[in-house]
Amino acid sequence: MPPHRSRKAQPGAILSGISHAGPGEADVGNMVTQGASNLSRNCGELLQYTSTTLSNMLGIYCHMCCDAIEPGFQHQCNNCHTLICKQFVPQSSGCIVFGSVVCSKEEFLCPICARTGKKKDSPLPYVYAGFEDYLATTTKVELVNHYRSQQSNLFIRTLPITQGIHTSKFKNLADGIELIHKAIKVGCLPNSFIIINTDSVEVTEGNAVVSDVVAKSLGEEFLECMGAASSAAKSDATVNITATRKKPWCKLTAKARGGRRVLLLVGSHPAIRFRHHFESLMTLVKNETFDFVLGFGGSGSSLSQISHTVCSLIVETGVFRQTDPWSALRNILMSKHQVLDHTTVVVLYTTTASGSQQVECHQIGKDTPASCAFGYEFKICGKAGCDPGLKGIQVYNQKGKVRVRCTLCHWKSAWARNNKDNEHFKRVNTLTAPQIFWHHFPPSNDLQQFFVKLKHCEPEGTSWKKNGEAREKKCKTQTSQLPEDAQTLDFVLEHSLTMDIDE
Repeated sequence: MPPHRSRKAQPGAILSGISHAGPGEADVGNMVTQGASNLSRNCGELLQYTSTTLSNMLGIYCHMCCDAIEPGFQHQCNNCHTLICKQFVPQSSGCIVFGSVVCSKEEFLCPICARTGKKKDSPLPYVYAGFEDYLATTTKVELVNHYRSQQSNLFIRTLPITQGIHTSKFKNLADGIELIHKAIKVGCLPNSFIIINTDSVEVTEGNAVVSDVVAKSLGEEFLECMGAASSAAKSDATVNITATRKKPWCKLTAKARGGRRVLLLVGSHPAIRFRHHFESLMTLVKNETFDFVLGFGGSGSSLSQISHTVCSLIVETGVFRQTDPWSALRNILMSKHQVLDHTTVVVLYTTTASGSQQVECHQIGKDTPASCAFGYEFKICGKAGCDPGLKGIQVYNQKGKVRVRCTLCHWKSAWARNNKDNEHFKRVNTLTAPQIFWHHFPPSNDLQQFFVKLKHCEPEGTSWKKNGEAREKKCKTQTSQLPEDAQTLDFVLEHSLTMDIDE
């Protein structure tokens, strides 16, 4: 028999599928084959490519939302060459809001490069409207797919966030209120998921806190219906057993399947990290307006990056009857933790211990070599009087160990093991996701000074006593070095949720 020769695929033969590509070469994600990619890395020149067999057949697609780009209505990142679509008329589809770009073509950066570069703390020179076009659409498609045979049981509405109360807005929720009442009567209790776009002006610049936005957007009647469904679920005492009088492997009672009220804060603005918003969220959970709240702690995370986590949490708790939000979130992030490369995830929920209800808040982050230790951004230098400021703290890794170094005064901490738990940072799963850690949120004073307290009491070159004993020195906690910040929760002296925060 003749020798078998592997046939290599030709560049123009693989044309099926539109993949969601991240930042990369200009030809990645725009469905232009490798043969055409060498023509140019400039978006304008790519759009002028008039091949009838490739560009007309495939088109060019946005790297952020995967929608087709209207010729001439796009921007290209000058760092990673990502293509981003923009609105061609006000309120049309597009990731960049019409007429919102205030920078030159040479200065344009995509949201990811802008939030990870030198000016990551500066506001974007444009308005990114991916929420309306990407997250809302993907979430709706996911739920419609699960309820395709019973679409009458699914109620979805998109409401604008405004400071005032409009009667017409509440009328849009009339069908939802009717659906909840009917579901309660027949014993099929519904779940409610409220998604708030934190990039809206009312959240980022307005005086209203999240609790006010919820009250004014949903109205008292809708919130009361949500509460009635939750109360009916909690009071349900139905017990299901198998034919052999055993406990079933899946929970099918009304208490397990319905009545959950979830608030999801999505967007590039980390609203949950701001004190006034966080306190209002605490009130919503304490007063049992919502069962749990999910937010993202990173600045500038694109909605395409967090959409999988949001959709998965809705499906896990709303469709697959996962009653424990903390367990559901950990399982989701263990299976797909790429979102933690760009942001942290914060969950606020209640637990019951010894008959009393207690509010818990955890933040999950990813331990990234040379970037982020234990999934937390440390900002305190161990040298008295030193404030790293914008220069920041640098992370060093070495064979299961990590240390930090001040880039201003070159202070170095002692090494800490990052392959096991410690008093502040716990691994989500030691086997499947050993690089993912969680800690209590807001971070305590001791947590922020984790590396400062690891500093050796004896400096290098210390002289020894004649009897061989080292000189005794006491390490002092430098609480005076904690920066004062009246707005964010990155620096707090007390943990406001539980007394014993470092179990």
